[in-house]
Amino acid sequence: MGAEIRGDDAFGVRLADALRERLASVARFKAVSGHAAPENCTGEIIQFRPTHLIVLDAADCDEPPGTISLIERDAIAGASFSTHTLPLKIIIDYLEKNTGCETLVLGVQPKSLEICADLSAEMRSAMKTLEAVFFEFVS
Repeated sequence: MGAEIRGDDAFGVRLADALRERLASVARFKAVSGHAAPENCTGEIIQFRPTHLIVLDAADCDEPPGTISLIERDAIAGASFSTHTLPLKIIIDYLEKNTGCETLVLGVQPKSLEICADLSAEMRSAMKTLEAVFFEFVS
């Protein structure tokens, strides 16, 4: 998820794009870029019927920039996913109900959400770390 024009908020979209390219040959894996309106991707996700769903986004968790955090389900409403239109908890509940999947939400602390800014070095580092973890786990 993320708004590509808002600096570090592009993190989720950029990581999904990188994983889609790197893991294209893995049939049991699908990376979907939700952009700023992830609810528009629910049909594609439901059709894929995942057993697991991992939501990746920039999230203000009061940590140093680039810090990767597992967002507990009860804390999802408290995490700042403010650039998205429909609350994340509603989207996750809907997807779990329609697929039976288990969901994890990973948030990465942004450094800057300025318009037209690029990803910060901290976010690029977090992206490389998560890309390596996903590649190792899925392949």
